[in-house]
Amino acid sequence: MLNKFVKLTTSKLFILIIWIVIFAFACYTRFGTINYYHGFLSDQGRDALVISHMKDTGQLITLGPASSQGNYSLPPLYYYLISPTVYLSDDPKIQVIPNAVFSFSTIFLFGLLVYFVVKDMISDSKVRSELLDKLLLIYLPILSSVWWLCLVNDVILADVEWNPTPIPFFTISLLLLSYIVLKRSNPSLYLWILLGLVTAIGSNLHSTTLMIFPMQYLITVAYKMMKDRKSSVPGALASLLIIFLLHIPYIYAEIQNHFVNSLNLIKQLFASSNNEIHTLDDLLNNFGRTLYYLFSKYLIPKDSLDKFSLSLGSGLLLFVITESKKLFKGNVILKLSASIFLIYMVFATMYFGDIHFHYQYLITILVMLYFIILLRVSINSRNLLLGICVISFIAISIGINYKQTMSYIDNQFTSQDSLFDTVDMNFIIDKVPNDSNVCLQDNYNAFHSSIEYIVKLSNKDIKINKECANGFYMIKCENKIFYIIN
Repeated sequence: MLNKFVKLTTSKLFILIIWIVIFAFACYTRFGTINYYHGFLSDQGRDALVISHMKDTGQLITLGPASSQGNYSLPPLYYYLISPTVYLSDDPKIQVIPNAVFSFSTIFLFGLLVYFVVKDMISDSKVRSELLDKLLLIYLPILSSVWWLCLVNDVILADVEWNPTPIPFFTISLLLLSYIVLKRSNPSLYLWILLGLVTAIGSNLHSTTLMIFPMQYLITVAYKMMKDRKSSVPGALASLLIIFLLHIPYIYAEIQNHFVNSLNLIKQLFASSNNEIHTLDDLLNNFGRTLYYLFSKYLIPKDSLDKFSLSLGSGLLLFVITESKKLFKGNVILKLSASIFLIYMVFATMYFGDIHFHYQYLITILVMLYFIILLRVSINSRNLLLGICVISFIAISIGINYKQTMSYIDNQFTSQDSLFDTVDMNFIIDKVPNDSNVCLQDNYNAFHSSIEYIVKLSNKDIKINKECANGFYMIKCENKIFYIIN
């Protein structure tokens, strides 16, 4: 009896130690570099100016961050989300903290998501091994958290104040809340309100979430109403009310402005790229391009392995799609995630602009979820080939992302050619006399808003110009170092 107790205690202690190590490394990667704030560029300067203006005037902002894909802005809930930071301090570094918290939380939330998926798969499984199921239920969430922990692009985005950074946190929250609402026979009003809150904020984060979050919310509500309309109506109305109330400032402003922003948004949504008519081959090529960036640039970000990662990743995803009826049977979270994935891919296939990591935030975490689940399937079915393929992809992804994450952090802490930060900006503006003109020239688009915010904090009367003239102070950033020329 004592030996069994010691063995049980040792096992639990080992798992606890793993989670403590994950927690410590998560703190290091998500909070360790905030003091340097190396990503304070024009988008961040723009946001800092907006929420600072909101604090100074006491007036709510009615539009959120401007979209780079069209002549429209997002609704303003992201600004409301980060605005408390400016009341704590005007220092731009403080404005990074919410996104660092969201990124940090996502590491553990992803593990929780995998836990619920695996638990449902175990309960629906006809062939069960109690010991194996228990081990998978413990270690697959750990693996998923480690994978997201090492993802270098998420580490980079956690280091800046930027509206796309919380997308994974709110995507997982939407999936989990939808899952709980659908699984419970009579979900509480608080759950419905939380679902509405997450849908509203998540839809305001980026153009990729603007349509997908509301559509996913409607799918959840419609499915719940079909199962149990009578008990679902009060909760559904409460969540809709929350969504409406949170958007009142935006709706009021749109009424005043004759819905100009909303009409521009709709035009952009249904506009073809450059008004061209695209063939089926164009759409298929675009589909392939989306997968290439997902697998070869983000999940395994190494150019020399781009063909390998694209082939292996696409093969595993194809397996998920062809076996989806069997894999997703009875699993609410996987079915919900599949609807998000399909909606995203429809929009992505019709998008012909440049692709950046934050554009694919939504499906990155979904594909990672599918591959983790494939690992569980390969173990249970004793499919050696599938297991080798999945383990190879995940192991290579974790290894390369970990290496690049450590290189990124090392570059901020120790490299002589370190990234510029807000300390450099403050130092430069401190050198510029009051009532002067500064010019940025080639650096204007990258830094004009951030320099403007630093000037605002300095309380100096300094005018910022793109082009230089006689007597202007030229601010340059070359080789990642700021300097000034008179």
